[in-house]
Amino acid sequence: MSEITGDTDALPRPRLHERPLVRRVGYVVGLLLLAAAVIMVIRHSGTVGDALARLGRPDPGLVALLFAALLANLVLSSLFVRTLLLRYGRIGLIEMHAVLATAVLLNYLPMRAGLWSRMAYHSAINGIRAVDTAKTVFQGLVISAAVMGVTALVVLAASATGLDLRITIGVPFVPVVACALVPAWRPWAIAAGLRYAEVLVWAVRYAVAFRLLGLPISAPAAIAYACASMIASLVPVLGNGLGLREWVIGLLAPILSEYPVELGVAAELVNRAAEVIVTLVFGLLGAAWLARRRRAAKMSAA
Repeated sequence: MSEITGDTDALPRPRLHERPLVRRVGYVVGLLLLAAAVIMVIRHSGTVGDALARLGRPDPGLVALLFAALLANLVLSSLFVRTLLLRYGRIGLIEMHAVLATAVLLNYLPMRAGLWSRMAYHSAINGIRAVDTAKTVFQGLVISAAVMGVTALVVLAASATGLDLRITIGVPFVPVVACALVPAWRPWAIAAGLRYAEVLVWAVRYAVAFRLLGLPISAPAAIAYACASMIASLVPVLGNGLGLREWVIGLLAPILSEYPVELGVAAELVNRAAEVIVTLVFGLLGAAWLARRRRAAKMSAA
């Protein structure tokens, strides 16, 4: 992505949370929150010692499931973004996976580098104006909020009626499929379905992360953790919810699972560590693919 240049004058005027100083402060705050989370776990070694000891002999099946869920999140996020972008221009499927993986990796750097690089890329390569990419970001936020609300209703309905959540959890896909049959609604329906699937995959991640520490959680709790974590990840001044997610999950642990804060933080640190590995591997692969494609395009044009 470092090779990509775009029409920076076409970029939307930064809002308050997008200004350089605010983003730098947000990044520092995120690092401090992350450091505080790690320190808390270390200081409560008596409480989390047994849980962390289980990581020395983890269930290979659970580890594989966690990494598979993380990869699925990347793929679903890519498909979600592409679905919204296709209304403004053309972008290849593999290309979108590469762009998204690279952007997620860059978002671990200060200044929300991933978002701005993605805007510049689509403007320079796909002919999608930066303002249109910004529109899809806003549209994604609206869809995400709606999906979170529907997810909460599904969990509450299952609890109120006594129905098995494994049955009711699939109900939202019915209206999604119905709306997808209407051409005018199809992009929105597909995007909503992809985001809902992503919520469920995030729930799997939390169920597995807690289980790796020997801390089983219920399906409703896993879904609640997923929604809270995804919301935290959307905070604009903290790339990928850095630091904030750890504390959100930790503070919710006594409420949702009756585990102390430090065990919730430890579970999120496990999730974060696996996420960083997957993001690093596929982010670098994506960046390499884009750089090679860029060089090939230059050679063809020469």
